[in-house]
Amino acid sequence: MEWSKETEWKYIVLDEIGPLELQQQQGLYKAFIYLLDNAASSLIIVIRKSLLEMAADICKKYRRNLKIVYINKVNAAGKNENLGKFI
Repeated sequence: MEWSKETEWKYIVLDEIGPLELQQQQGLYKAFIYLLDNAASSLIIVIRKSLLEMAADICKKYRRNLKIVYINKVNAAGKNENLGKFI
């Protein structure tokens, strides 16, 4: 995953980090931690609301300048009904 250290990538998207990664440290867990610790790009990580606090705790250990934004619900027209921040 040396490519993740290159500055040509503006964003890296992980869709999704879920219970397998966060509760059992399996699946994409090692890649998730590696990217948190090493990626030169901004990371966009899809996480279930029920796992947000757990993910935030892990992210804060590895990433400085962390900004976590969650969207509760997107309606059929694509408009955000609830947009909030969790820090």
